[in-house]
Amino acid sequence: MNFAVVIVTYNRLNLLKECINNVLIQSYPVNKVVIVNNSSTDGTKEFLERFIGDDKFDVYNSDTNYGGAWGFYKGLQLVENYNFDYVLLIDDDAIIENNFFELMSENIKKYPNYSSYASTVCVNNDIDVGHRMQLVNKLFVKFKPVHKDLYSEDCFECDTATFCGLLIKKDILVKIGLPEKDYFIWFDDMEYSLRILKYTKILNINNAIINHKTVAPFAQAPITWKNFYGERNYILMVKKHFSSFSCFYIIIKKLIKLGLLKVKCVFGNRQCEYNYKLLYCAIKDAVHNDQGIKKEYLPK
Repeated sequence: MNFAVVIVTYNRLNLLKECINNVLIQSYPVNKVVIVNNSSTDGTKEFLERFIGDDKFDVYNSDTNYGGAWGFYKGLQLVENYNFDYVLLIDDDAIIENNFFELMSENIKKYPNYSSYASTVCVNNDIDVGHRMQLVNKLFVKFKPVHKDLYSEDCFECDTATFCGLLIKKDILVKIGLPEKDYFIWFDDMEYSLRILKYTKILNINNAIINHKTVAPFAQAPITWKNFYGERNYILMVKKHFSSFSCFYIIIKKLIKLGLLKVKCVFGNRQCEYNYKLLYCAIKDAVHNDQGIKKEYLPK
């Protein structure tokens, strides 16, 4: 069984080094490592030069930061040229434990009727349930995280998984194509999972662990430029995969939210004014299928 890995990186050199190291020290060796560098400015390009000429690696350095969605698009496009059975998708802050592929291999043999697998994502030694979701109501587009109790079992099925440890069989990649490169960031993985779902559920292998070196999520995170892509891409995803009624319902919900923000803007709240403009632009662009990078909403 041949495994490939796609790693997308941007300006996190120290994490990238740890990520690559843990891929290379696997008890079940990896056959191919594809790294997409999204125009990092922290010495990543220079560091990756050591892998050029190594048959195990394929390194692509972009001159422009086209976003994580494009990074996974490019990585999967490159990996298609190689001999592999399954490909793992991770960012540079995803650190796989050294028996990751050994456990994946064992469970693929045990549960061969799936074409996509996932793993347990931990932040600070605690399971982050937000990475594995179930679609509980298709009409009203409601997802919920898989309950933490299910992680005590050997495995469980889920409907969507993030690109933090999604393992895809090559034949399903051929069927569903490449990720939406113009999403820039956010919801590219959920949209891709919904394509996978047309053929197979995703099986989460609970003892295969990824240590996600990020801050733990919290409910009231401040609105930033990233939320533009989240709001826009969510609507685009619903338009692509759900009914006209579902799309209408989601847009109405967004418009109600927009109206409430407008009321708050009357009182001169600057953050509300920013949030209003962001959501308005996101809804407008999604309705008109305007994808890609929005210059007003880029990392500073």
